[in-house]
Amino acid sequence: MKKLHAILGIVLVALCFLSASAYAAGPVVTNAWARATTPGIDTCAVFLKVTSPTADRLIGAKSPVATNAMIHLHSMTNGVMTMGPVAGVDLVAGQSFNFAPMGYHIMLTGLKAPLHAGDHFPLTLILAKAGDISVDVRVVPLRQHHTPPAMQPMGSMSGMSGMEMK
Repeated sequence: MKKLHAILGIVLVALCFLSASAYAAGPVVTNAWARATTPGIDTCAVFLKVTSPTADRLIGAKSPVATNAMIHLHSMTNGVMTMGPVAGVDLVAGQSFNFAPMGYHIMLTGLKAPLHAGDHFPLTLILAKAGDISVDVRVVPLRQHHTPPAMQPMGSMSGMSGMEMK
Protein backbone atom coordinates (compact mmCIF):
# COMPACT_ATOMS: atom_id res chain seq x y z
CA MET A 1 0.00 0.00 0.00
CA LYS A 2 2.85 2.40 0.82
CA LYS A 3 4.32 1.68 -2.61
CA LEU A 4 1.03 2.60 -4.30
CA HIS A 5 0.81 5.88 -2.33
CA ALA A 6 4.39 6.71 -3.26
CA ILE A 7 3.73 6.06 -6.96
CA LEU A 8 0.52 8.11 -6.88
CA GLY A 9 2.39 10.92 -5.13
CA ILE A 10 5.10 10.92 -7.80
CA VAL A 11 2.51 10.91 -10.59
CA LEU A 12 0.64 13.80 -8.96
CA VAL A 13 3.82 15.85 -8.58
CA ALA A 14 4.76 15.11 -12.20
CA LEU A 15 1.33 16.20 -13.46
CA CYS A 16 1.53 19.43 -11.45
CA PHE A 17 4.98 20.11 -12.87
CA LEU A 18 3.86 19.48 -16.45
CA SER A 19 0.80 21.68 -15.96
CA ALA A 20 2.91 24.50 -14.52
CA SER A 21 5.45 24.13 -17.34
CA ALA A 22 2.75 24.43 -19.99
CA TYR A 23 1.37 27.54 -18.30
CA ALA A 24 4.83 29.04 -17.81
CA ALA A 25 5.53 28.65 -21.52
CA GLY A 26 3.26 31.62 -22.15
CA PRO A 27 2.31 33.11 -25.51
CA VAL A 28 4.12 31.93 -28.63
CA VAL A 29 4.95 34.30 -31.48
CA THR A 30 5.69 32.91 -34.95
CA ASN A 31 6.24 34.15 -38.51
CA ALA A 32 7.33 37.68 -37.56
CA TRP A 33 8.27 39.62 -40.71
CA ALA A 34 8.46 43.08 -42.26
CA ARG A 35 9.19 44.28 -45.78
CA ALA A 36 12.48 45.93 -46.63
CA THR A 37 12.40 49.72 -46.86
CA THR A 38 14.06 52.20 -49.18
CA PRO A 39 16.26 55.12 -48.09
CA GLY A 40 14.15 58.02 -46.84
CA ILE A 41 11.25 55.82 -45.72
CA ASP A 42 11.08 55.76 -41.94
CA THR A 43 8.01 53.56 -41.38
CA CYS A 44 7.21 49.89 -41.79
CA ALA A 45 4.63 47.37 -40.69
CA VAL A 46 5.46 44.16 -38.82
CA PHE A 47 3.26 41.11 -39.27
CA LEU A 48 3.20 38.05 -37.02
CA LYS A 49 1.08 35.38 -35.38
CA VAL A 50 0.47 35.21 -31.60
CA THR A 51 -0.96 32.17 -29.81
CA SER A 52 -1.55 32.40 -26.08
CA PRO A 53 -2.42 29.48 -23.80
CA THR A 54 -4.36 31.88 -21.55
CA ALA A 55 -6.48 34.97 -22.17
CA ASP A 56 -4.30 38.07 -22.36
CA ARG A 57 -4.14 41.47 -24.04
CA LEU A 58 -1.41 42.84 -26.28
CA ILE A 59 -1.07 46.45 -25.14
CA GLY A 60 2.07 47.68 -26.86
CA ALA A 61 5.36 47.05 -28.62
CA LYS A 62 8.86 48.51 -28.87
CA SER A 63 11.96 48.00 -30.98
CA PRO A 64 15.45 49.51 -30.92
CA VAL A 65 15.28 50.00 -34.72
CA ALA A 66 12.50 52.62 -34.45
CA THR A 67 11.48 55.58 -32.34
CA ASN A 68 7.90 54.30 -31.92
CA ALA A 69 5.99 51.04 -32.24
CA MET A 70 2.19 50.95 -32.16
CA ILE A 71 -0.56 48.43 -32.68
CA HIS A 72 -2.43 49.51 -35.81
CA LEU A 73 -5.52 48.41 -37.69
CA HIS A 74 -6.03 48.76 -41.42
CA SER A 75 -9.78 48.62 -42.10
CA MET A 76 -12.46 49.38 -44.67
CA THR A 77 -15.55 51.33 -43.58
CA ASN A 78 -18.24 52.38 -46.08
CA GLY A 79 -15.76 51.97 -48.93
CA VAL A 80 -13.11 54.12 -47.23
CA MET A 81 -9.83 52.52 -46.22
CA THR A 82 -8.39 53.81 -42.95
CA MET A 83 -5.43 52.96 -40.77
CA GLY A 84 -4.68 54.01 -37.24
CA PRO A 85 -3.57 52.98 -33.77
CA VAL A 86 -5.68 50.85 -31.45
CA ALA A 87 -5.44 50.60 -27.68
CA GLY A 88 -4.73 46.86 -27.73
CA VAL A 89 -5.73 43.44 -28.96
CA ASP A 90 -7.45 40.75 -26.88
CA LEU A 91 -5.88 37.31 -27.15
CA VAL A 92 -8.29 34.42 -26.65
CA ALA A 93 -6.91 31.41 -24.76
CA GLY A 94 -5.75 28.69 -27.13
CA GLN A 95 -6.51 30.68 -30.30
CA SER A 96 -4.11 32.30 -32.74
CA PHE A 97 -4.30 35.96 -33.66
CA ASN A 98 -2.73 36.98 -36.99
CA PHE A 99 -1.28 40.38 -37.63
CA ALA A 100 -1.41 40.42 -41.45
CA PRO A 101 -1.46 42.86 -44.39
CA MET A 102 -4.73 44.76 -44.67
CA GLY A 103 -5.54 44.07 -41.01
CA TYR A 104 -3.83 44.38 -37.67
CA HIS A 105 -0.09 45.06 -37.66
CA ILE A 106 2.66 46.60 -35.55
CA MET A 107 3.54 49.97 -37.08
CA LEU A 108 7.13 51.12 -36.60
CA THR A 109 7.78 54.83 -37.11
CA GLY A 110 11.01 56.75 -36.95
CA LEU A 111 13.15 53.93 -38.36
CA LYS A 112 16.78 54.64 -37.50
CA ALA A 113 18.07 53.00 -40.70
CA PRO A 114 16.59 51.30 -43.78
CA LEU A 115 15.60 47.66 -43.39
CA HIS A 116 17.31 45.32 -45.88
CA ALA A 117 15.99 41.98 -47.15
CA GLY A 118 17.63 39.14 -45.27
CA ASP A 119 18.22 41.19 -42.12
CA HIS A 120 16.61 40.49 -38.75
CA PHE A 121 15.74 42.90 -35.94
CA PRO A 122 14.35 42.61 -32.40
CA LEU A 123 10.81 43.53 -31.43
CA THR A 124 9.31 43.37 -27.95
CA LEU A 125 5.60 42.75 -27.53
CA ILE A 126 4.06 43.99 -24.28
CA LEU A 127 1.22 41.87 -22.86
CA ALA A 128 -0.94 42.81 -19.90
CA LYS A 129 -0.47 39.48 -18.07
CA ALA A 130 2.50 37.70 -19.67
CA GLY A 131 4.69 40.82 -19.74
CA ASP A 132 7.35 41.39 -22.39
CA ILE A 133 7.99 38.86 -25.15
CA SER A 134 11.08 39.18 -27.36
CA VAL A 135 10.57 38.47 -31.05
CA ASP A 136 13.03 38.13 -33.94
CA VAL A 137 11.60 39.84 -37.05
CA ARG A 138 12.93 38.84 -40.46
CA VAL A 139 13.01 41.34 -43.29
CA VAL A 140 11.64 40.13 -46.64
CA PRO A 141 12.18 41.76 -50.06
CA LEU A 142 10.34 45.02 -50.70
CA ARG A 143 8.77 43.65 -53.87
CA GLN A 144 7.17 40.72 -52.06
CA HIS A 145 3.51 41.39 -52.86
CA HIS A 146 2.07 38.43 -51.04
CA THR A 147 1.99 37.20 -47.50
CA PRO A 148 4.61 34.54 -46.79
CA PRO A 149 2.96 31.08 -47.11
CA ALA A 150 3.18 30.41 -43.37
CA MET A 151 0.85 33.38 -42.73
CA GLN A 152 -1.92 32.57 -45.25
CA PRO A 153 -4.86 32.83 -45.05
CA MET A 154 -5.28 36.23 -43.42
CA GLY A 155 -6.13 35.71 -39.81
CA SER A 156 -8.47 36.65 -37.11
CA MET A 157 -10.19 39.98 -36.94
CA SER A 158 -12.09 38.85 -33.85
CA GLY A 159 -10.30 41.35 -31.62
CA MET A 160 -11.92 44.30 -33.37
CA SER A 161 -14.76 44.71 -30.91
CA GLY A 162 -14.12 47.50 -28.48
CA MET A 163 -11.10 48.81 -30.38
CA GLU A 164 -10.74 52.53 -30.83
CA MET A 165 -9.53 54.22 -34.00
CA LYS A 166 -7.57 57.41 -33.49
